[in-house]
Order: sequence, then structure tokens, then C-alpha cells
Amino acid sequence: MRTFSSLLAGATLAVAVLAAPGASKAQPQGKSATDTQQTDAAKAAAFQAPAPTYDTTLWFRNQPLSHDPFVNRTNSNGKAANINKQMVHFEYTDTGGIVWNSLTITGLFADRAELAANGNAGAKEIYMTYRGDISRTGFGGPPITLPGVADVMFEFGGDLNYKDDPYQSRRRFLVAGPIFYFDVPGSVTFAIHLAHEFNHNAITGRDTKYHPTWNTELSYTQYFDDDHLVRWEGVLNMTGSKGMDTTLSKTTTEIYNYNQIVLDVGQLMKLPPHKLDLFAGVQFWYNKFGYPAWGHSYGLPGLGAGAGAVELTPYFGIGVHF
Repeated sequence: MRTFSSLLAGATLAVAVLAAPGASKAQPQGKSATDTQQTDAAKAAAFQAPAPTYDTTLWFRNQPLSHDPFVNRTNSNGKAANINKQMVHFEYTDTGGIVWNSLTITGLFADRAELAANGNAGAKEIYMTYRGDISRTGFGGPPITLPGVADVMFEFGGDLNYKDDPYQSRRRFLVAGPIFYFDVPGSVTFAIHLAHEFNHNAITGRDTKYHPTWNTELSYTQYFDDDHLVRWEGVLNMTGSKGMDTTLSKTTTEIYNYNQIVLDVGQLMKLPPHKLDLFAGVQFWYNKFGYPAWGHSYGLPGLGAGAGAVELTPYFGIGVHF
């Protein structure tokens, strides 16, 4: 928790920097100090902070061709087992305050292609993420803008998980860094993080403290019509090598991406819009969890991660907004 406390301290320092008034500058020729003060007052009066928004979503998703590293078909020479995963997902987001929050909690339930540690049922997992974005607008100031960028914020947060498979993952993934909100149709954000992961390996009986590394998160939403009936959503997440794990094997760069088409069914049925969604998409995961997909054996001598380190699966589901 000392690392998380350090991140919070860094966030507090960033808030202080963002909120602090700019240093005094020499007055341009031809303008008095009074003229400049009036111009600054006019700019401040013209700025309006964005109105607060809130969204709570619950969705269900079926993912029929999931893969996980080391989960291979019996006597298949390293071919990945196809795991059917049912997912229940809760998400809360808000914007417009001092901190813009995003919280997700996902339950994942695998079929018997991926067994729990006791071998009696499919593995189960709960995964939680939190991201907090701090902007000057929360303190009444204008956003930090760049060409093509509507605002630059400081983002902090982390991921937690619990899984009951033989590995028994207990992931703690901390992130902090700038996030850019682009001035484009729809919504596009790009975050650059310093990241640090801690985990657990029940097979070796040792905790894993990886090296700090880099992480990027790109998210995007684009509407296909003026009524927002159909939209395209996606995420591209990359994490650099985290160093060695408990089996003294080197991790590599991990790439995660999904793209989905979402239909606002509520609006289509003449019900209130943005309440009921149907969606379908494709998820791609390369070097899953940092395990090398190809090249050398990973982990214990003679044991490779197999094709489970690469996942390409369609999925579909339904979501409800509250």
C-alpha cells in the first residue's frame, strides 16, 4: 500500500500544480495592466465548466473462444483450449467534478475447459479497475488544451483481481500518468502511465513483484448517426515488459484490443434512449498477461505457455443503463 500511497501523493502534487495560478508575465507593449486584467476576467467569465454526467451500466457477455496461457488441449502439442466464459460486468462513471471517476467490477465464469484449483468446476474470477482523472475544470479553471486536444488531465488508479484457478492470481496493478482528451467527434482518450504490478503464483508458492514499466490506454467511441442509435466502441491497451516472474522467465510486451458495435435497442423500440443496448464484437489479446506467445519455452524447463498466450474471440451481450 506504500506504492499506492505514493501515487496518491503524486496525484495531490499534480492537483496543486494544475490548480496553481500561472507565473506573472511582462505586459505586452500598448496594453496597460488594467487592460490585461479585464481581458483575463473576460476569458474567465467566458469559460464554463462541463456539466456533470453520471452513468451506471450492468451488462452480460458471452465469450465462446477465450484462451489463457498454459490452458491447452489434452495431447494437443500446445494447442490452446477453447474456453467459454460468461461475464457479468458493473460499471460506474462520472465526469465534471474535481475527479472524474471510472469504476468497473467484472465476474468471469469459465466452463470446464479451464478448471478451478479443486478440479470440480470451471475457474471463476472477479476483476476490478478504477481510474480517476483530475482536471483544472474541477477547480473552476479552464482546461489545459493543446492543438487537437480538448483537455489534459492527470490519471491515477489500479486493477485488482482474484481467481481460483491453480495459479490463483492476485493481481495488483497500479498506474499513474497524463491522459489526453482529444477534440474530435465522438470520444477519444489516450493515457500514458507509469505502471507497477504485484501478483501471486500458487504453483511456486511465491509472490511476484515485477519491475515498474510503461502502459498506454487508448479508448474511442464513434457514432454512426445523429441520433446515436449505433456506435462503435473500442480499447487498445499495451503494457511493456515487467521483468522476470517467479519462474525466472522474462515477460514481454502485452497487447489487448477489443472493438464492438453497439445498438441502442431502447431507442429503436421507441423507449427512452441510452437505456438498453445490444452489442457484438471481437477481442484480441497478444502475449496475454505478458507471456511470450511465440519463440522460447516459458516457465519451467520444457513447459511453454502454448497458444493460450494469444486470444482472438468473438463475443456478444446485452447491457442496461441506470
